[in-house]
Amino acid sequence: MELLKKHNPDRIITIGGECSVSVVPFTYLASKYDDIGIVWLDSHPDVNTPNDPTGYLGHHAMALAMCIGKGDAELLKLMPKKIDAAKSLLVGIT
Repeated sequence: MELLKKHNPDRIITIGGECSVSVVPFTYLASKYDDIGIVWLDSHPDVNTPNDPTGYLGHHAMALAMCIGKGDAELLKLMPKKIDAAKSLLVGIT
């Protein structure tokens, strides 16, 4: 987040990693642009939270939840802006 704030890019390409690497770029871009949404292409919705009754499945299973403002309260404080859940689309869920 510090690098994004310092360099203020208009767009971001993320290569590699797992789903949790999307949280910082998406929330940064949400703070930069007023009308933004997410099309989440994955076989899993990644909307788990630490209190999810199905159990904690790792940070990768919480990535979209963090982007829409649901998740660990301390981590959410570090995100510049959440994305409205109504502006998220899940594609490829099995």
